[in-house]
Amino acid sequence: MAMHTLSPRFRQLQPELILQIFEAVVAQGDINTALMLSHISSWVQPVVESQIYHTVVLFTTEQIASFAYVVKKRPASFFKKHVRRLWIAPQQIQSQSTSHHRNNISRTIANILAACNHVDDLSIDQSYLTTENGNNSESFNNNNNCRPTFVFMVTSSMIFCNLPTVMLSNVTHLYLLNGQIHPDTVQKISKLPRLTHMAVSYAMNANMAYILRTINALLQSRTLVRLLILPWQMFASSASSAGQSSVEASATFSLEQSRLMAELNKLKKDNQHRIVLIPKIIGRQEQFKLWKNFEMSSSDFFKKVATDTRPPIPGPRPNRCAMDDRSLFVHKQYRGANQVEIAQSWKGDTATVTSASGSTTTSDNFCVFCRIVQNVAPAFKIFYQYDQRVSELPPNIAAAVGAAVSKVANALTKALNNTALNIVCNQEYAQAVPHVHYHIVPAPVFDNANADHATLTFAPLTNFEMHRQEFLSRHSELDDEEGHRLCQNIKSKL
Repeated sequence: MAMHTLSPRFRQLQPELILQIFEAVVAQGDINTALMLSHISSWVQPVVESQIYHTVVLFTTEQIASFAYVVKKRPASFFKKHVRRLWIAPQQIQSQSTSHHRNNISRTIANILAACNHVDDLSIDQSYLTTENGNNSESFNNNNNCRPTFVFMVTSSMIFCNLPTVMLSNVTHLYLLNGQIHPDTVQKISKLPRLTHMAVSYAMNANMAYILRTINALLQSRTLVRLLILPWQMFASSASSAGQSSVEASATFSLEQSRLMAELNKLKKDNQHRIVLIPKIIGRQEQFKLWKNFEMSSSDFFKKVATDTRPPIPGPRPNRCAMDDRSLFVHKQYRGANQVEIAQSWKGDTATVTSASGSTTTSDNFCVFCRIVQNVAPAFKIFYQYDQRVSELPPNIAAAVGAAVSKVANALTKALNNTALNIVCNQEYAQAVPHVHYHIVPAPVFDNANADHATLTFAPLTNFEMHRQEFLSRHSELDDEEGHRLCQNIKSKL
């Protein structure tokens, strides 16, 4: 479709308005229309495609081959820049498939991972990094810098051992839902430098001593703040093989489960809020829903399932403050053109906000608040009482918070020479992190040499306009030198 094929009325619109229409179409999930619009002109295509490829899900070997073909046709930097979440979960390779075919699939996936080497979230469902000729992880290690922060794996935990160490250096969230964890995997997990959240599962009729030993080993991690424990499907009953009847086997199993739950509850009590127990088995579909976080909105899964009314401050999650809601797309080949099937978006949890601040990310893609929590960035820490809702703040705390907000707002108005601010405090509705915090967003200032900041008047903005301007300001880059000057100016006004 070319620009001249559009209706005359549409072609008369301003380019900025046309661009806004495209953004709205993508945000509403109308991907078929978005794909058509992406062919209108070359300057529109990057805007639409950046949203289409934000999340890539490959369910079948055909989709893997299709996506690999597209990877070859694009510049090396394209998927490195745009793909942020990658799920590789093709159907089980048939046993009659030749080893050559399986090795080709493994190499194709390795090429995809090498191209999408800046993903934040990675999910792998098969041991594709290993072929009959050896482990592909070495070439993986040498050819890319894939360092995801969120890893979701649903089969053998030995896959985790095959992943190169460089890929695991930034992992903060790890889901291993496979029934048992290999001792080598446990040792590797306990040494992850940034791991804060983890989900593990156990076979319901596995050896109780082994389960407890594994969990205790995981708890040795000094960075882990949340451990989610889920039951898994049962293996072949050892009781039945020992000659017990089905009734006796059932009674024995129930007794063992009661003992195990008692021990796990004791561990939970000893470790305060670090452990969360889930009493039910989740299946494969539930695992995928967990990753997409269908019913949990923007809440973190670990916080959602917690029975405690006051969970601990969530662990760091890089670059989540600036993450907007985008649809999850499944890539497939259709009549020679790239088509997309829509699925619901997974929304990651946000980083911990400890004070009112302007910037949320730094040049190395780490949220500034995460770096403070990790003791990487210098900060003056004020220990405070944890409260989730404004309506539950004690009077003295509410007064202190109000005074702090007013002080920061005053400094911003003086530093920016602009008294127009949008000050928001969300409670449950649109609240990304579960503690009281305020957003202080300066209004945009339009160039006008004769304008006086004290007498500026603006037409009231709609909710859509305010949210869009705030979104654009979060995603714009601030020059380091300019940011340093602004920071010093704000500090001088406090």
